[in-house]
Amino acid sequence: MSFWRTFGFHAVSAVETILEKDSFTLEELLDEDELLQECKSQNQKLLDFLLRSDTLAKLLFYLTTDPPQESPNKQRQKYPYLACEILCLEVWDICEAIYDNTHLLDQLWAFLEQQPPLSPLTGSYICRVAGVLLQRKIGESFSYLKSKNNIVQKFLNHIEVPSVNELLLKLIQCDETQEGSGIVQWMSEQNLINLLVDKLDPKLSGVVHENAGQALVDIISSPSHVCSLLVGEMENELTLKKLFDFVVSGSSKSALFWGLQIIIEIVKRETGDEHEFKSTPLTDLPSHLSVCGQYLSNLVAILRDPSVAPFNTTVGQVTPIGTNRLKILEFFAALIRKNYECLDTLFLELGVFNVCLDMFFSYYWNNFLHSIVTDMVYDYLETRPSQYSIHFIENCKLHERLSLASEGNTEDVSKPKGFSRGYMGFVNRISNKLADMMENDPAVVGAFLKNQPQWVNYVQGDLRKQNSDSQILLGGQKPSVDDGGQSSSGDEDGGGAGMANNELVNVFTQYLVKQGFTNDFPKDFLADEDEEYEEEDDEDHGNLAFDKSFDRIPENHYSTGESDEEEDGGSLPGEDEEEPSS
Repeated sequence: MSFWRTFGFHAVSAVETILEKDSFTLEELLDEDELLQECKSQNQKLLDFLLRSDTLAKLLFYLTTDPPQESPNKQRQKYPYLACEILCLEVWDICEAIYDNTHLLDQLWAFLEQQPPLSPLTGSYICRVAGVLLQRKIGESFSYLKSKNNIVQKFLNHIEVPSVNELLLKLIQCDETQEGSGIVQWMSEQNLINLLVDKLDPKLSGVVHENAGQALVDIISSPSHVCSLLVGEMENELTLKKLFDFVVSGSSKSALFWGLQIIIEIVKRETGDEHEFKSTPLTDLPSHLSVCGQYLSNLVAILRDPSVAPFNTTVGQVTPIGTNRLKILEFFAALIRKNYECLDTLFLELGVFNVCLDMFFSYYWNNFLHSIVTDMVYDYLETRPSQYSIHFIENCKLHERLSLASEGNTEDVSKPKGFSRGYMGFVNRISNKLADMMENDPAVVGAFLKNQPQWVNYVQGDLRKQNSDSQILLGGQKPSVDDGGQSSSGDEDGGGAGMANNELVNVFTQYLVKQGFTNDFPKDFLADEDEEYEEEDDEDHGNLAFDKSFDRIPENHYSTGESDEEEDGGSLPGEDEEEPSS
């Protein structure tokens, strides 16, 4: 009981008034707005009532039961919410009272016996309470769940409810504790991984795919070693083949997306030095990588068939790529990073690189696509021997694609109101990589590319110009603190590193003309308005150097002196204001 209530300085609350009655109901207390506050203040008389088995049973009833739609609003929303909050209170006696009564535990976990679908709101309340109690009584909770038949299957029957999914993962994490040791082994015996993979069946809904996929991804990416047993089951050849069959079935986009997301996480876990080029034969690859190689042709076929109708945009008609095809590209990129010669050969034979580059140069404006493909090309060129890089460049005609893309971009920019294609930054990056390889490896890469006239002309022409333009700082050189801001205008003190004011004016004027504006501008267009102030500033400041951005200080005046207090009433805004009468 609080200090104020003890010494009579606290008004009697409505909850206390109810508690003083000889007979009252739980509903009377639930109707009072002060109930939660009284619970948190450890009102002993209230806690004694709440700890009664019949009271806890009624709270669990409101928590786990969906009332009829015609029920009063307080029974459908207020009572379940308050029941959840009360059962989650940091009152250990509540937890003890529930675990001492098996019927109350059965009432709490009875939601797993219900037929789906489970109300998302009801499910969130139940799983929150169950999660809180689980963390306080890990050993007892584990023992209780083990005593039930097919409990994991019953969890997955409600996997479409995100909170049930979270509760399952919370249970797995309890294996890290001493009390929960053995939970992962038990779940493995309950066939958790295969049951989760079965939820990726294309016949099921997208929500089920998402929650099951997210659960598997969380298990794979868990930093804890306790999940290694479950991850090993996912890398099983039969399990991966089942997952790939769901992915390439073509009947469910969500199954493809989440199935590939799971496989990508598995591939990323593959141990070994990713900077070492490995000559392992295809037959000796780790089983999960071998299975991936078997399904490459199916994924390439999906990439070649967009199966999406184009639509009109402000830049013309566009065929969307779709998240599924981007996910396939991410999968290819993950395999390339493994640096296996046999997988590279398979990629080139199946035309994987060519399909990816076809998409790169066909979709001007999708930078997600451009980023993934650029990283693929970069990873390959940086980690493979020179002979393999030459074979890759020649097989994909990479040098020709880059030079043709630059030519097409130049034509687009030269048109009235023309603009650069969205992939040009990525094109320049790949091109500069090839140019660097020419210099660093003149005997192999340099010898090949120097014999390609189209490429040489591109490097000496458009690429050099693009690199030069990219070195110009927008707005000119960054002003230096020591030069009083003069370097930004291109003066001699600035060392000539930035564009002069006149150059900036000319560039901007050309831009306006290109956009269709007249070039008949006033003589003093974009003139430096600060010039007329320079002489006055020099006189005012003498020999002191001031940054121009601080030449004019706002005239707001702040002071704590007595004279100011007399002028403004001696108070800051908001002080000494008359408070409204109660």
